[in-house]
Amino acid sequence: MASNVDHIIEIPGVYDGWSIAVISDPTYCYVNRWADENNPTIPMPGYERRFRATEEYIERSKVARGRVVDLVWR
Repeated sequence: MASNVDHIIEIPGVYDGWSIAVISDPTYCYVNRWADENNPTIPMPGYERRFRATEEYIERSKVARGRVVDLVWR
């Protein structure tokens, strides 16, 4: 299977690297790197601050959320 990651987004002040992966297949959505693998509404333990800051960005964008397990990096 080919990668479904269209591009990544770095949020200044959150992390010096990507915090959001934008996937285009099967639907266009944002994936919060700091979310639980299967539940995009809760943070991974220890990453609560980064999760909340990334969620604020996603909420402002009004783009649907995807799950970390849906990412395909090929």
